[in-house]
Amino acid sequence: MRKGRKRRKTYKRTLISLAILLVFVVIIVALLQSQGPQKKPASEYFQISETDFLAWNATSGGVEGVLLREVYFNVSSVEGDAHNVYIRSVGMLTKGNEPWFETIEKGEIKQVILEFNSPVYVIKEKDGYPFTVKITSKEAEGEIKIYLTEGGILPPLPTS
Repeated sequence: MRKGRKRRKTYKRTLISLAILLVFVVIIVALLQSQGPQKKPASEYFQISETDFLAWNATSGGVEGVLLREVYFNVSSVEGDAHNVYIRSVGMLTKGNEPWFETIEKGEIKQVILEFNSPVYVIKEKDGYPFTVKITSKEAEGEIKIYLTEGGILPPLPTS
């Protein structure tokens, strides 16, 4: 009789352990599925071209710089169609709404204009004036650093 009780206890413990293990496995699988597919880096999914800018010369003390007022560029999707695409400058406030596109089809080019609330000081590097944009879409997300090389320099800011 004692062997039967021990077997039943062992059997119950094993069933309880298996049930707990099954619950953990189900929870882990559900969490992994809820995360969905990982987004691709924006630098691989999108291409930026035709950059241009409008700025004031801000060279001072031998350091070449500009005060950006507006930045213009084209963006295209190179990996596939992109949906719900938001584009914004990193760390800089822009006037009005951030550029948004419902869809950018693969190979399609969209023009982007970023106009700043106040001028943004940028120091020239070897490849031009560095500027970072963040692109977010259903398929990709991330920052892309571009170098502004051609642009319009405005007359000096009035001093008062």
